[in-house]
Parts: sequence; structure tokens; C-alpha cells
Amino acid sequence: MSTLRISLTMLTLMLMVSVAGAQFTITQSSMPGFGTVHTFYGTDLDVTVNVGPAGANQTWTVPQVDAPMTGSNTIVQPNTTPFFDHFPTATHAFHSLDA
Repeated sequence: MSTLRISLTMLTLMLMVSVAGAQFTITQSSMPGFGTVHTFYGTDLDVTVNVGPAGANQTWTVPQVDAPMTGSNTIVQPNTTPFFDHFPTATHAFHSLDA
């Protein structure tokens, strides 16, 4: 009986995964240009945010959250990094700065 239960559970999980085909595709045109800077903010607080319904092209502003940690990622050419030899086929790299 337990073998049947495990088999049915595994079959159910496999079917759920097979129909959950919501996977995005990253193409060359999706990548930002060299020199693009992304600033990010962080907090150690346990914060819950309601981001609303799922969908494309959304932007969230969360002014009530104190985010004392900031940093930035700059898109650079991989051959300008010290790790280019480890990733010779890379097309983009991040140069990160934490404030």
C-alpha cells in the first residue's frame, strides 16, 4: 500500500511539473548594455510586501521599508575581469559594489 501511495505521489508531482511550463527566455536583446548600472537596496528586517497579482511589466515602490544597505552592479565586458580565463565564453559580467 505504501509503495502505491509513493508511486501516486510521484506521478502527481511529475504531472504538476510538466504542466507548469511558465518559464521565461533570456535572449541577447534582454541583456542590458555595457556600462548599465543597477542599484539595489536591502534590509535585514523581516518584511512582508503584497506585490499584487502576477503579470508582466510591473514596478513596485515600497517607501515604507527602511533599506539601509545599498549596492550597485555595473554590466562590464567579461575580458575586463580577473576571472575571464574561468569563463571564456561569457558575454556579460557584473562588477559589484556594496556600500
